[in-house]
Amino acid sequence: MKRVNKRGQFYLVAAMIIVAIVIGIASFSNYTNQRTSQHVYDLGQELGIESANILDYGTMNGSNTTELLENFTDSFEQYAGENVELYFIIGNENNIQAYRYINREKEEVDFAHGEGDITIKVDSNDYKFKLASGENFYFVISQEVGGEKYVATN
Repeated sequence: MKRVNKRGQFYLVAAMIIVAIVIGIASFSNYTNQRTSQHVYDLGQELGIESANILDYGTMNGSNTTELLENFTDSFEQYAGENVELYFIIGNENNIQAYRYINREKEEVDFAHGEGDITIKVDSNDYKFKLASGENFYFVISQEVGGEKYVATN
């Protein structure tokens, strides 16, 4: 009987374990980066659904929808988390308000009101929204992740 060299098998098994660890770390890193950027888009979808429900509720009950939306946006800002910029445009053709939340601070922002539309500037980009008759609610959500800017609007 020949003696088999067990030393070669040890190096082969060790190499396979190291490769598995490296692949696992790379996969986890890609997964966490992907989930972070998805956060903004998930917030946009949730905000779109919830704001529509609030407008419906206010209309059906004869409530002041602008006031309901302002209360909602105050709460939503806390839900969105840190380092997420939220821009909200609320109101009707006669009374429009635009403001921004960032890190729990609220401030009014300037906007351009044209013929049937409104434009708000976020960083160096203009976002234009068409004003409908009745109550309007528009938003821009932005977050910088890893040097890239992610934006969601309605």
